Amino acid sequence: MNAGLRPDLQPDLLGRVAAHGLAAVADPLDADHPVELGAAEFDRLFAQVERHRLLGLFAAAVTDGSIRLDPADVERVADTHEVWGAHVLRIERLLLDLDPLLRAAGIEYRLFKGAALARSVYADPAHRLYADLDLLVPGDRFDRAVRLLGTELGGVPALPELRPGFDREFGKDATVRVGRVEVDLHRTFVTGPIGLSVPLDDLFGDAGSVVIAGRRLPTLAPIDTFLQTCLNAAVGDFPVRYGSLRDVAGLVAASDPDPAAVAEVARRWRSVAVVKRAIDETWRCLGLTPCELSCWAAEVRPGRVDRLLMRSYLTPARSYTRPAASLAVIPGFRARVRYGRALVRPQRAYLTARGWTQFGHARRAFDRLRRR
Repeated sequence: MNAGLRPDLQPDLLGRVAAHGLAAVADPLDADHPVELGAAEFDRLFAQVERHRLLGLFAAAVTDGSIRLDPADVERVADTHEVWGAHVLRIERLLLDLDPLLRAAGIEYRLFKGAALARSVYADPAHRLYADLDLLVPGDRFDRAVRLLGTELGGVPALPELRPGFDREFGKDATVRVGRVEVDLHRTFVTGPIGLSVPLDDLFGDAGSVVIAGRRLPTLAPIDTFLQTCLNAAVGDFPVRYGSLRDVAGLVAASDPDPAAVAEVARRWRSVAVVKRAIDETWRCLGLTPCELSCWAAEVRPGRVDRLLMRSYLTPARSYTRPAASLAVIPGFRARVRYGRALVRPQRAYLTARGWTQFGHARRAFDRLRRR
């Protein structure tokens, strides 16, 4: 096969893969005019497909003939997709075991990200593969949920807290390994000042739902789902992942969020700049045709505070700039002292698990911030 695909065109093709199946695409992948990839071009693209978590959509494009590969590469795609599909089934099996345990313990939760979006946004759940299980639980039930995973399902925390009680008060999540599955128990959606600005109590009012194996499971309300997905796309990863941008585009296509409602919630979350970035990047990278929401994002002018908070996420030193910015949004002097103390002097168990010393931890922070 003669692919004729130059390396500098990879991002464009990656965007077309991410947009596969959407209606509002300027240059869609099309079985009538397929993209043909030879072995070398496939290897380069497939590495990016996996990194950007687009395997399900790429496999769909290969299956429907929009992308043509050598037979050996078709088999490789199918085998990799099958392995990931089996892992998703393990996650769903664990979720079905965990749901009644949480309910019996009086722990309300909301399913979000992969397991929720695959069943509510994508034409086929196999198009949206995911690596772990993400659940949001109330802060006052956070420690109890972590313990329940350990006592009832044999879960093991992946890493100790910075200091006892830090995750419950300031953290984003706690990762607990249950067999071959990682469960991310979230208190909020992202680390740092934006995650600390989300009004968490509001998230346990209205709820959506998805059905898995005949059981209805609670998800975030539609507007909260959209805002969370924008946060994940804009500041969850650096640089941004195309799979996260596709989540944003898929939600817009599925639910057509009202720009006024999006703007109102984004202001409450101090996230206007983040939501704008998520929508702008989605439309740019995926090559989508304009809509009412994308036009709103193009025109909105976030306030200075929103822009400053977002900037703390968009740097290679984000592990240190985010905590520094967090001090500006944490209410109360004593809470700021507790937060700062945990960052400066983590408990020994945390440092040991990381393979760090106290001096090395401080030196690393100083060096990265100085370079920044």
